[in-house]
Amino acid sequence: MAKSAYALRHGHVVARRLLAAEAAAWFAAQVFENIQWGDGDRLIHPWMVVPEEMLEMTGSMLFGLAFLVVLKAAVGPVAPDDPWTHSDREGPYGDGVVGTTPR
Repeated sequence: MAKSAYALRHGHVVARRLLAAEAAAWFAAQVFENIQWGDGDRLIHPWMVVPEEMLEMTGSMLFGLAFLVVLKAAVGPVAPDDPWTHSDREGPYGDGVVGTTPR
C-alpha cells in the first residue's frame, strides 16, 4: 500500500490524469442527474439518462484503470522479460511493430 501511495504522489502522471478524468466524469454525471430530475421525483429530461449513466460508467472505469496503473508501478515487472514493461519504441516483442501479439 505504501508503494502505491508513493507511486501516485511522486511522479505517476498517468494515474493522476486518470483520476482527474474520473472525477470530472463523475462530477458531470451528478450535474446531469440534478438537471434531469429537477426538484422532485419526476423525470424532467429523459434524454439525459443515457449520457448521465455513460459518464458514471466511464468514471468508474477510469478509477479502476488508475488503480491498475498504480498497482503495476508498485509491483514492477513480473519477470525480467515482461513484455508489458518494455520501454523501447519497437513494440513489446521486438519485432518493430507496436501492438503485436506473441508468436
